[in-house]
Amino acid sequence: MFSTIDCCIANIRQKEDPLNSIVSGGLTGALLTVRSGPRNMLISGVVGAFLLGMIEGVGVMMTRWTAPAYDPTMPPPDMQDPQNLPPKKESSPLPENTPFGMPTHLSMAS
Repeated sequence: MFSTIDCCIANIRQKEDPLNSIVSGGLTGALLTVRSGPRNMLISGVVGAFLLGMIEGVGVMMTRWTAPAYDPTMPPPDMQDPQNLPPKKESSPLPENTPFGMPTHLSMAS
């Protein structure tokens, strides 16, 4: 029911924004309690709109908080030139008789 109302409102308004969901939540809450009378319809409609408003508000805040990370106009981060890095440490080779490179005291071979 919510999705149907949401799509109808989006089609009527020709906009896709958080207000559609908030109004849809209010109308859905009201329509689900239509048999309980107008007072309960009003209460359920307000609760539905409030809940969807909170959900949409969190979504908008998260989008604004994370949007700078995806800014295509930001310059790339400074990367070090691999030729200027210090030389790699020499590692000691493993003994040739260890299975799968495991130390001999951990190997299962007897």
